[in-house]
Amino acid sequence: MQNLILLARFHLPFSLLLLFFLISTFLQTQRLISMEGGASDEVAESSKKIGRGKIEIKRIENTTNRQVTFCKRRNGLLKKAYELSVLCDAEVALVIFSTRGRLYEYANNSVRGTIERYKKACSDAVNPPSVTEANTQVSFHSIISYFTTTFLLVSFSDFTGVEHLMKYYQQESAKLRRQIRDIQNLNRHILGDSLGSLNLKELKNLEGRLEKGISRVRSKKVNYFCFLSISYAFRFLSISYASSIYHLHYVI
Repeated sequence: MQNLILLARFHLPFSLLLLFFLISTFLQTQRLISMEGGASDEVAESSKKIGRGKIEIKRIENTTNRQVTFCKRRNGLLKKAYELSVLCDAEVALVIFSTRGRLYEYANNSVRGTIERYKKACSDAVNPPSVTEANTQVSFHSIISYFTTTFLLVSFSDFTGVEHLMKYYQQESAKLRRQIRDIQNLNRHILGDSLGSLNLKELKNLEGRLEKGISRVRSKKVNYFCFLSISYAFRFLSISYASSIYHLHYVI
């Protein structure tokens, strides 16, 4: 207002005075807003500092606190599993065992169906059609994949739950050893070794598999020879064309 009175002494038009007044009012308002924003940022930073610290991940000794934490985390996992299945259109199965062995589960289709799908995926991965694929599957990556499930297995348990998990992984380990042994036997059979243990049906299946492999190898070899022939012919034509151009230029 003082600035407005000062400008009025210079006998400026009223429109210019009004424009100057509006601009000065706007600048003062923006200054006040920025000051309030800085204060709110300071309050937010102070509230962050006052917030609770990180929880140390270890077994909760107090039984009541452990049960309360189990209920909260279980509900959170069930909610996340539901959100994952809805948002990403994924097939999700969640299995939780409490300390007392009580089962909690969630599945957008069914837990049994998801487990059967996982078993089928593992069995399909274990049946290689050739020696190369058999050798490829016996690798560290395949061993890890056998222990990777399509459902979440979470156990908040004491010694009884740990024993249950140990028994589960022992069964998985035994199944994995059997699968590796079958792959090694198949590898030997394809190489023509250890055929005495095979019956007539197994020998026929092995023969058909070998014939398919041989046909694929022959097809690959024919394609390779055709490619070489075409490349050599193209190279010969290029050299002949260059030579004819050179002679024509020399004659001219």
